[in-house]
Amino acid sequence: STVASAKADGPRYQGPAMSQPAATTLTAKERADGWHLLFDGKTTSGWRGYRQQMLPSGWQAIDGALTPVRQGGDTVTIDHFGDFELQLEWNVASHVHS
Repeated sequence: STVASAKADGPRYQGPAMSQPAATTLTAKERADGWHLLFDGKTTSGWRGYRQQMLPSGWQAIDGALTPVRQGGDTVTIDHFGDFELQLEWNVASHVHS
């Protein structure tokens, strides 16, 4: 599960533990500080393939995560960002060597 959000000066991406559902909301303070969600946890809205107009069908929103279900290529947000801050957390399955 993942949550992605962005502030006027850049994106922020967070991923809670895989066993926990994503909280795809912002606090009132985050909204007041200029953050907005990049991923709603339910749809692929706001995303497209790199150098493409649409998101390749190899990507789907599954269980609160933007998930590759087959070869899909790279993804980018539809919105453009200049300077940004990045905060990242992620979990992978225990059998993954990463």
